[in-house]
Amino acid sequence: MEQISLISAQDASPALWDAADALQARCPDREDPLFSPQLARLIARMRPDTRLICAHLDEKLIAFWPLHLRPGGWARPIGGPFSDWHAPLIDPAHPMDPQTLLSNAGIAGITVTAFRSAPWDKARTRTRTGAHITRIGGDHASWLENQRKLYPKHFKKMRQKRRHVERDFKTAVFNPDDHSAETFATILRLKRAQYAHTGRHDVLAATWAQDFVAALRAHDTPGLSLRVASLYLDGAFAAGEIMICSQTVAHGWLTAYDPEFGNYSPGFLLVESILEDMPTRGQDIYDAGPGQDYYKKYYSNLMVPADQGVLHGKSASLAPARLLSRGWRGLENTLPQRAGSLMGKVRRRSDQILASEIAASGRIRGFAQAAARRADD
Repeated sequence: MEQISLISAQDASPALWDAADALQARCPDREDPLFSPQLARLIARMRPDTRLICAHLDEKLIAFWPLHLRPGGWARPIGGPFSDWHAPLIDPAHPMDPQTLLSNAGIAGITVTAFRSAPWDKARTRTRTGAHITRIGGDHASWLENQRKLYPKHFKKMRQKRRHVERDFKTAVFNPDDHSAETFATILRLKRAQYAHTGRHDVLAATWAQDFVAALRAHDTPGLSLRVASLYLDGAFAAGEIMICSQTVAHGWLTAYDPEFGNYSPGFLLVESILEDMPTRGQDIYDAGPGQDYYKKYYSNLMVPADQGVLHGKSASLAPARLLSRGWRGLENTLPQRAGSLMGKVRRRSDQILASEIAASGRIRGFAQAAARRADD
């Protein structure tokens, strides 16, 4: 019989982390580095609310689910706003449903944004979208030819962009493994400027988030590392991307470009160069995640289901915050479209703040800034 427990990540033994790494290796649909237990171990240093759901069978680890436990017995994905993928690691030889794990760990539920369901997980109470995956298959030329057939106008335009770059700049330098501290800082600065411009919550503002990014940059193992790719035009930063990598997967994480070079589509040029370089590194998969279909579609050849919404344990939470959340989501679906859409936007902004800020002061500041922007709008 399985034994399911909930422990603080700070109390986890090195043997448990090693067992979790071995469990990930047994899960063929969890090869993305965002599922790496090493990532959760790093985050636990900055987030004291990190908990681990562990299931053992005859002392063998068969399920492992790192998450953040908030007051009221409610959970949020590991890494907060940086959880591009999240879900438990479950041994395929011993399938279990996530609700059982939550319930037996005493957790009422979890808010999910990009949940990767296992083949045996039949729960469909969440909204399902698609995540964009590029599988090169070891043959970049064949992959590119196939994409050109699907989207001839786009790739014709990109050939024109490359000619314009050659015409207007003396040098165009793509660096697939840029170790420059200046490039790294520039990407973060431009990304934060983008948050401010679009009115989104600055998820990089929290102290724990900055410490996490720095720790991840210093971490370098085959199963988890950061890699930065950049494009410079005549010595000036045009575009850059910070990727979280495993041996086989490059997960696009934080991207930025200088608007001054917008006419040359530097973001597209950078992605094309990254994909061309991947086979030389033994990487077969580029994961661009869900959303932004309007541009990611040109380079993806596989869609993977990503669920968002609320995943409950088998006993509903009666905490006031959870009752309010259920009522709010209910109104989103029953009010006229315009009002429901507005409520959905407010909820998503609130979720982003709550996932990013663990201190009361940060949450108050985030909601105040959101209210001020709404007033300006």
